[in-house]
Amino acid sequence: MCNDTTICFANQWRSSNSQSYGGVYALKKREIPETSTTHRAEEIKFTWHFFNTYDAERGGAAVTFTKIFIGITVKFVAEIGVMDTNEILLFKGYLE
Repeated sequence: MCNDTTICFANQWRSSNSQSYGGVYALKKREIPETSTTHRAEEIKFTWHFFNTYDAERGGAAVTFTKIFIGITVKFVAEIGVMDTNEILLFKGYLE
């Protein structure tokens, strides 16, 4: 939590000890059921007002974070669309 009322999201880089962080707004969550051709998933979308510790830039982004449940493994895909530059950051991996 950023404070008592605002959820906070952070994108952290371990190697450089830096991050982008800030408040989450307009959060929407959607459950995607398992079918014969797809795994069960959970999709979270929100608007993110961020601050970068590495260059002091501020901005806004549209974020979609999807968790895909494959047996006991949880895979994730995160897409961050930066509003000012139209840059798309795509992250994929497994949750520990």
